[in-house]
Amino acid sequence: MKPQELQNVIEIRKALIENGKHFSLIAIEEVYQWVLDAPEEEREDRLFAAVQALRTEKHPEDIYDWVFKGKSFDPDK
Repeated sequence: MKPQELQNVIEIRKALIENGKHFSLIAIEEVYQWVLDAPEEEREDRLFAAVQALRTEKHPEDIYDWVFKGKSFDPDK
């Protein structure tokens, strides 16, 4: 792993942990993996959606689709 890639991993984990304090590490790890599985050009957008999802207790894919794809979702989920 290159130093820049390691720094990205650290920043992603810190952002998710800081915003997901009331979640278990397993839940945070699932969101983290969703961010890492993204193509490089989507990773920053997915991290934004993941942080918002942790703050609002929504599913990160729903947030991502709503913000970046313009799709609607059920806010009561």
